Parts: sequence; structure tokens; C-alpha cells
Amino acid sequence: MAPVEPDLNNSNILPIAAFLTQILLVIGLTATVLHTIRRAARTLPPTSSTRLQQLHRSRDVVIFSILALTSLTVISYFSVEWRRLSYLGWAHSKKYNVPNNLWRGWYGSGDAGVRLRLGAWMKDVNLRREADMIAVKSPSGFLWTHQQFIALVTNSIFIGIEGQRRNLPTATIVSFVLLSQISALSFAQNLFFIVMLFTPVPLYSMLPPRRDPLWTPRPAVYWIPASMSFIFLHLMPMMVGYPWDMPFLTVGYFAVPIFLARAGQQILPTSWGHTHKDSRSAHRSMISVFYTIGVFSTFLHFKQLAFAFMDTTPPAKYTDYDYVWDMHRGGERSLFERGSIAIQRLLSTIGDHPAISVTSWDVLLSAISLCMWAFTRRLNVDEMLDCSILSYFSGSKNKDEKVEKHVSFEAESKPTVNSVSPSVSPAKKTRGRPKKGGRTSVDTSSLRSLRRSTRHQAAKHESDSEESFKPSVNMSEEIAKTEHDDDGHGEEDLIAEGEAAALALGLYSIGGLGPLIASVLGAEVGGRQDR
Repeated sequence: MAPVEPDLNNSNILPIAAFLTQILLVIGLTATVLHTIRRAARTLPPTSSTRLQQLHRSRDVVIFSILALTSLTVISYFSVEWRRLSYLGWAHSKKYNVPNNLWRGWYGSGDAGVRLRLGAWMKDVNLRREADMIAVKSPSGFLWTHQQFIALVTNSIFIGIEGQRRNLPTATIVSFVLLSQISALSFAQNLFFIVMLFTPVPLYSMLPPRRDPLWTPRPAVYWIPASMSFIFLHLMPMMVGYPWDMPFLTVGYFAVPIFLARAGQQILPTSWGHTHKDSRSAHRSMISVFYTIGVFSTFLHFKQLAFAFMDTTPPAKYTDYDYVWDMHRGGERSLFERGSIAIQRLLSTIGDHPAISVTSWDVLLSAISLCMWAFTRRLNVDEMLDCSILSYFSGSKNKDEKVEKHVSFEAESKPTVNSVSPSVSPAKKTRGRPKKGGRTSVDTSSLRSLRRSTRHQAAKHESDSEESFKPSVNMSEEIAKTEHDDDGHGEEDLIAEGEAAALALGLYSIGGLGPLIASVLGAEVGGRQDR
């Protein structure tokens, strides 16, 4: 009898290998990030390692570590559950018995036993296509998908800017972007926050700077690819099912974030950017990028939210079955009842399907991390408003004008006024012969005042020489290039921290994750160096 060739299509080796490859890739990227965190923690300068700074840094690291582990656990659970339900649905449609089922499972042995048919399942079911149909085709599911993609693009820009500022290795920057694409956005986001806590100064001791720290790309380099990717994303519900939908999805989801993260490094020519005179102007130039993303994402969220409400709102008239009278009866819903049902259905989409739960929980956990970051870093409310659609209510412009007037007023030279010493009244003459070799009180006092004035003049001359000291050109350039975050919290201002967190939560409730991540990360990029 001839040997029977094995059916490679029904083999479980290929699906298990693909799943293990994704797990090993996430582990490898996480190991690269953790190695950078370890080296950064070892190279902290003494000025950033005081007892108070270490106390606050340890607290913040614990907070974001817990958020990162929570995100990884939740997203991993729903990812496995999504694949499990997909296999069960396929097995049910093919009339296959499912093992390890308590009530309907088959527990035969030998040839009658039940085994997994993962190879045939992967051949018949395209998981990526199935996820697109669930998360993109449905308006309520696409409400979470577009928030995650906008946050992914914005977070990639932030990783590139802060990675260049802190002189992180290129492999680490790319690892963060790949982690946010392959595993979870919130997981990579929390890990990057931990890296920022351990790198208050650039890592010049680890690697030489790849580019001038005062050079930044022009804002159009960032917001033109980001805006085009957002527009193509909102065209995806109409493109799903056509042959060209997967190339658009691949380029928009993988290529654009990596390009935006590497835009501030050596891949762009120098003519595409601008070299600023100091670090403040270099950082403030990036606010327009986050402002554009925040405003654009707000309008897109309003558009998608309206479509989702239209999809989940029930009709005004309905027909219901009356079990008492055993008959159908008609009814009419009020506007408030229709709106409440639409909101209930919209919120219930978080747990309708694991494919949507992966995206929705990632968005929610990312929003929690951003609110915690705004709270722990005490971000300026005006700087957060500058990067949002509510920039009209920001008072930072008036504040900058006052600072400029104050600086110009202080820079004016003040006229020196010569102080006139008070006249000394002559001493009263006394009877008798003056003592031999003695001095009168007038001479003594004048001599003491002369000695004191000589001493004061010397001290004043030294202080004037110190005030008139001007650093050299090389020293001024080094000072301008030096970065140092304010890790010392001092007395915790709970009011300021609460205002930043409350504003972040309000922006999320208004426009979703897009305005939230643009305002928080924009305030971190543009205003953190001023505190």
C-alpha cells in the first residue's frame, strides 16, 4: 500500500508558527526598549538624581509600568479571544466538532478523536479581511478605528521629536513605532513615557548627536502626510472589498508612522528644515503641527460620530408584540428615547466583538495614560489649549507679550546715581589738653568710614566684574543646545495638576482621542523646556 501524503493545508504548524512569530517580535521589540531604559537609568546625571527627584520618578515609573502591563494583558486577551471566536465560527459553518467544549465537545480517542484544523481555518478565513469588515465597514466600529489611527500617527511624530531631542538610538525609536502597530498603542505609549522619565537630558554620553539639536523639519513635512493619511482612512469604508484596499491600508498603517518618526533624523535634507537660534524657538515651532492635527481630527470625529449615531438610532415608529393580548401593536418613540437608545448601542460596541474590543480598549487605555501624563507632569493648561480647537481661550500669547515687554524694559540701561555721603558735624570741643598721639572722633570716624568704603568699593568692583561677565560664543552655543527637564517637583501643586487632567478629559469627551493626544503631547513638546 502506497504511503499517504500528509495534507499540508490542514497542518497546524503554519498557523502556530505565524502566531509565535508575532509574539517573539513583540518580545524582541520590548527587550530593545527595556535595554534602552536600563542604560538611561544608569547614566542619569547627578543633577537629576537628587532624593526628591528619585522619589517622584519612582512613583511615576510605577504608575506607567502598571498601565503598560494592564494594556498588554487586556489587548492580548481580546486578540486571542478574537481568533478563538473566528475558529469556532468557521468550525460551526463546516460542521466540525470542536474539542475542549464542555457540553458539545467530542472526546473520542484515536481516529475518532477531535483535533484542531488550524491550517484549513487559515486557508478559508482571512483574519485581516475579517477584521476590516468588522472594524471599518461598521460606522460604530470605525468610530474607534479612526481614533486609534490618528493617535498612532500623532504618537509617531512625538516619538520622533522627543527621540531626536533625547538622542535615542534609531533602533529604539523604530521599536516604539512597531510596538504601537503590532501590539498596542497604549503599551508603547506608556513605555515611551518611562523612557522620558529616565532621560531628562540628552544621551550624549551614549551616542554622538546625529544632527544639530536646534534643527527641526518644517511643519509641512509632518502635517501634509498626516492629513493625507487621515483623508484616505475615512475613505476606507468605501474601499473595503476592492483589490487595492490592502496596499492603501499597508502604506497608511505601517509606512507613514515610521516615516514621521524618522523625519527629524538623517533621512531628510537640511533644506527641508530650519536651524533655530535657541531650543525654545525650536520647540515652539512644533506647536503648529499638533494644532493642525488636533483641529483636523476634531472635525473628523464629529463627522464619524454623526454617522455612528445615524446608524445606531432606531426609527421613530416601531411594531412590538404584546404578549398579554397576543397581538402586534404599533408605537412611536420620542426624540429623547431614540437618542438614549443610540448612545446605549454606541457604547455597547466596546464589547460586541473582540475585534472591536481590541481597538476600543486600546483607545480607552491610551486616553487614561495621557490624562495621567498630564497630571504627573503638571502640563500648562494654556499650552494644551494652544494645540487644540479651543486655542482662542488660551492666554499664552498675552503672557508672551508681557514677558517680551518686561525683558525689553529690564534690558534698558539704568542711570547710575552717585550717592552723597551725609555731612559729618564737627566734634564738640572739650576742656583740657588733648591726649598725646590721640585722634579726634571726627578723624577716627572718617578713617573708619574711609576703610569701610574702600572695602565696599573693592567688593562692589568684584560684583560689577561678575555681572559684566559674558560667556564665549562656544559656551553660548552649548548652553542653547543643552536640554534639561524640570524633574524636581518641589511642592506638588494639586490644583495645576488637576486642571491639566480635567482639561485632557474634557478634550477627550469633546473630540475623542485625536484632540486629547495632540494637546497633551503638543504641550509636552512645546512648553516643557520653559518650566
